[in-house]
Amino acid sequence: MIIFSPLYADDLQFAGMHDSGKTTFIAAIWDYVNSEKKGKKLILNTLANSENQYLDSIRSEWLKCQKVTRTNLGKIENVRMNLLKSENQENVLIEIPDMSGELFAEHFQSREWSIEYGNVINEVSGILIFINPEDTKNRTNFLADSNALIEALGGEPEGNEDIEFASWNEEMTSNQVKLVETLQFIYSRSNSEFPIKISVIVSRWDLLESAHGETPESWIQLQMPLFFQYLKCNPVSFKSAFYGVSAQGGNYDEPTELEKLRELEAYDRPKVKIDGNFINDLAEPVIWITQD
Repeated sequence: MIIFSPLYADDLQFAGMHDSGKTTFIAAIWDYVNSEKKGKKLILNTLANSENQYLDSIRSEWLKCQKVTRTNLGKIENVRMNLLKSENQENVLIEIPDMSGELFAEHFQSREWSIEYGNVINEVSGILIFINPEDTKNRTNFLADSNALIEALGGEPEGNEDIEFASWNEEMTSNQVKLVETLQFIYSRSNSEFPIKISVIVSRWDLLESAHGETPESWIQLQMPLFFQYLKCNPVSFKSAFYGVSAQGGNYDEPTELEKLRELEAYDRPKVKIDGNFINDLAEPVIWITQD
């Protein structure tokens, strides 16, 4: 998990499974507030109270168009950003314990979390959820496809005694099931004022945009219908907005694309899609949560 704790609000929480794009987003945001980009919605106030050693480390990788080193299992980096909102100069102190995605999955498997984590979610007032579209557990499994696979193995859709199915384990569980359960726990355990605002961020959006051209909301609706339905059917608990984000700006493994990215100003690389439109402001999913 990644936690935001601004001075003007209670905690904002970032959630996501392993390799969901959280750390890359943090690196890009740290460059954003330190850059000379015009019209920024978040700006650097002072380095005081900012844990800039870790932030500078992941930012350096990001600036070089390298894949950002993710957080180690069980390790929590207590990161802070001391910022200002550009529109009103309101001070924003962001605190980010960047916990690994595996630790997030362990909450589901062990059915328990630490007192430290419980204290974090107890005052949460906003959540950013990161979705990796390349993770097969973030995509719908249709019965028709399962039946076709069974037939290909020589069985029948109704079942065959000669086919042995694996026992259930946490690794086989769809991520949307884990996300919905986590939100249910937050709703039942948090002392915050509801509804809590959620920015749903589909990472690596450049890959989806080139392949399908759909909106972030429609992608979530099709690929993660349980998660989408839970958000839409519980407006008293949560209020959501959907974003497609490419914090890298493109595919570093493609030489031609990598060359084009390196020709841009670093702060111009990230892309954010809202509904059918693109904007060039990586702070928008955070700003939306802070607005009344």
